[in-house]
Amino acid sequence: MRHFTLLTIVLFTACNSSKIMVNNPKLLPPQERLSDVGVLTTKTGCYPSSWSSDGNLLAFWNDKKGGPICSQAYVLDLNNPDHDKGDVVRISPGYGRALDPEFLPGDSMLMYTTTHQYEIKECEGDTIKPFFARMRSMNSIFTSSVRGEMGQQIKGSNAVDAQARISPTGKVMVFTSNRTVSYGIWRSNPDGSNPIPLIDGFYFAGEPRFSPNGEHVVFRARKNAPKPNKIAETSDLDLRETELYMCKIDGTELVRLTDFGAAVANPCFHPDGKHIFFSSNHHRSDGKRNLFVLNIVNNTVQQITSGDADETHPIVHPDGNRLAYSALFNDDREVFLANISMN
Repeated sequence: MRHFTLLTIVLFTACNSSKIMVNNPKLLPPQERLSDVGVLTTKTGCYPSSWSSDGNLLAFWNDKKGGPICSQAYVLDLNNPDHDKGDVVRISPGYGRALDPEFLPGDSMLMYTTTHQYEIKECEGDTIKPFFARMRSMNSIFTSSVRGEMGQQIKGSNAVDAQARISPTGKVMVFTSNRTVSYGIWRSNPDGSNPIPLIDGFYFAGEPRFSPNGEHVVFRARKNAPKPNKIAETSDLDLRETELYMCKIDGTELVRLTDFGAAVANPCFHPDGKHIFFSSNHHRSDGKRNLFVLNIVNNTVQQITSGDADETHPIVHPDGNRLAYSALFNDDREVFLANISMN
């Protein structure tokens, strides 16, 4: 495994030019930290996205392959005894492609990314396109009730807007968009008004997540484009070498958190505010991913899962003691829930 380093980098246009000095964290030996693992979903290709504030509801999306429906967004109730039988509520329209459902303050409403206004019924061949090639279709951010009642469209643009997240204060929204030359992270009011670039000037920046106090945003990014940079219409963005970054909600104090030279993705804060969970394949030759945890206070990083289940999208339960994530199961991908040791 490569040494894990924290790097100070020069901030770009959306940030100020101050520098932050940080220590190189210690690489801890791998330790299995998950126990009492159970499967939550019975659908094809499932990915957890957001917990309700009380931790009773889990929003997820599934990538159904080979059918007329591409991916749709759902809410699963942990108190429903039949949730393990597939008794969940679909909150997206049922056609087009829906991704990244996020609970809004109060937990009665969610927002999610959807293409249903532009991709009708068959998703226009969506199932055979790579992920970000699919995102080049016109995406919008819509709201829905937890019962699946369609809400309003959040004010957007003619660009691709996706991966939207609301701050714990409920006053700020961040999202991934290609409103400029490349994919960057934007900040706006919760209704989409007053949009400004938070992170721009990268080949790609996305998957933003707030810290528990709402003061910082962690995200996945690749600074420079691969060479040669020839992305065809049906090709995906090259995100094989992405790292984790973090900055304040105003875009200042940008810091690079990893230097793995591989696919680092799906960052998510623990409620304690000092741990960030993420997935990476930097330590493997087969491309499969495991889960890791970064302690940004003690400057340590540790691999917390192993094996060939290709674990991704860790989402920490509000109680801080459980972790939802996506992994392979019986040749399919489902959402799992496990107890997690933070000791």
